[in-house]
Amino acid sequence: MRSGDGQQRRAFLVGGALLCVALTIAASGHAEIDGQVFTSRAERVKVTIPKGFRPSELPSYPGVLLYLLRSNPEGRIIIGSEPLRQQLYCSWPAKCRETADSLEKKYACALREQLDKHHNVGAIQAGPKENSQAGLPSVWFEYTDGKRFVRLALAVNQRRAVTFVLTTASAADRATHARSFDQVLRSLKELSDVEALPVAPSPEAGVSDARAPEAAPAATPDATPARRGGARTSRGGGRRGARGARGARHATAPVVAAVRSFLSVPPGCALNGRWRPRQRRAMRPVTAAPLLPPPEECMLVGRAWPSSSTSSLGR
Repeated sequence: MRSGDGQQRRAFLVGGALLCVALTIAASGHAEIDGQVFTSRAERVKVTIPKGFRPSELPSYPGVLLYLLRSNPEGRIIIGSEPLRQQLYCSWPAKCRETADSLEKKYACALREQLDKHHNVGAIQAGPKENSQAGLPSVWFEYTDGKRFVRLALAVNQRRAVTFVLTTASAADRATHARSFDQVLRSLKELSDVEALPVAPSPEAGVSDARAPEAAPAATPDATPARRGGARTSRGGGRRGARGARGARHATAPVVAAVRSFLSVPPGCALNGRWRPRQRRAMRPVTAAPLLPPPEECMLVGRAWPSSSTSSLGR
């Protein structure tokens, strides 16, 4: 019983119960869903949602780009992304870093080392050639703990690592969803510098926002107390009207998951799961990632590996 309670508590935490999904309109420029195509400009990736799967608005944890669900049979696909920095690279076991394999195979080796302690892990398989052609070569492997059956794919280059995790309740269900998993993996594309630029707000949204302040007449300096009170009432009504107009736009506009850091609660999120709009900030300029150091220059400092949430996705 104690073991089962511990697993439930761990699953509760990993599921991100203390974190909410930051939802915003497509004009935010961070991410969007257009038909079956999901685009994250912040992480510079694009994928096509496979038929039969639906994007989920369930609570998640930072680092997840897209959370897909399907029933009959049940299955879920989690897509995440993280920058491939020196700290992550140097945290991989030495026997994985010091091989002549490609980056995606080294990363898979490191993950297998971690997962092999508590799971039955399969061999590493080469990913589809479409990923190599897109500049994000991939590998995949399967593992299970007897209760959950997982297929995990890694698409990696010198800038980022994109993870695809399929989880099901049985090996048969995993095999059923394997084709959809392969489709979304094949569809992965990395955005160019131009494609990663944020989308400008629509003209309609700009006109609506510009008209809102005009609804409140300004009070003159020499106004009488009655007139000043009336002006305050008018301004209050104008603010309430503007908030109502903005609320209507948020309710009808398409919603998307905002992509944020692995280690922080997304801006605009409240712990009670309610979304609070936040003023849009300009995206930081895209810069080239530094070259990874040679394996002999990595200095491990004894911290537990891995530091990211990638290995816990399928637990």
